[in-house]
Formats: sequence, structure tokens, C-alpha cells
Amino acid sequence: MLIIPLMLFNQTEQYMAQFSAEIDKADGYLFFKGVDRKQIAEQYVEPNYTRKLFRQYVQKANLDEIYDTTQEPDGHTIRRLHLLSTHSLRHYAITKFAKMSNGNLLLASKFARHREPHTTMTYIHTDKKELYDQIDKTFSV
Repeated sequence: MLIIPLMLFNQTEQYMAQFSAEIDKADGYLFFKGVDRKQIAEQYVEPNYTRKLFRQYVQKANLDEIYDTTQEPDGHTIRRLHLLSTHSLRHYAITKFAKMSNGNLLLASKFARHREPHTTMTYIHTDKKELYDQIDKTFSV
């Protein structure tokens, strides 16, 4: 289960109700093309809205840890790489699912909607203690 702020959940529900026909035409995607933003002004959910809101909550909780910086391909800006991001939630969810399904990589891959299981493997995180405990458990006499 992924818990999101109630405000974001309510706004998403309202948006989906208002634009259900457009979302259906876009095969279920919320961020569809062809919408005149002037017509819907404040109701339009920008593609980075969730990421921006998430960043605000991370900052409020003093969890805004930066682990590195990267030079953007265009050479104009330096991007700070945050330890906690919306994408890290995807890593967490896939790791949790894999553990809950007893390490079933094929199920985890389907859950993640990856075409190839090796892609899913990069998302599943195991800490060293967990690894060593499992090795001991597996090979103990």
C-alpha cells in the first residue's frame, strides 16, 4: 500500500472525474496531450505536480538529503540528486512486493510493469545483513 496525502488523493479523484473521457482516450494516462490548459486553468494536474508536492513534504520532514550532483546533458544546470524522491518510492514498492512474494522475480516484474525481469532486479534492494542472514539460514545444518 502506498499512502499519499489526502489533499493529493482528493485532487486526483476530482481531476479523474472531470476528465474521465479524455483519460479513457489516453489509455488511462492522467497526463494526456491535447488539453487546452487555458480552459481548465487550476484543475489541470501538471506532470511534475506530484513530484513538487512530494519534495515539499520531504523538506518539511527534514528528509531532504542530497547524495550527489550531476551535470545535465545540456551543460547549463547542475542537478542535486536527492536520496528520497518519488522514484525512490517506486524502488521501495517493488522491493516490498518482491519480499512479500517470497522473492518471486516474475511476479515482481509484472507488478512493476517491466518487460524484462533483469530490469526489475535493479529495483529490488537487499541490505547486507538481510543477505547474510538468509545465507546462514539456507546453509545452516
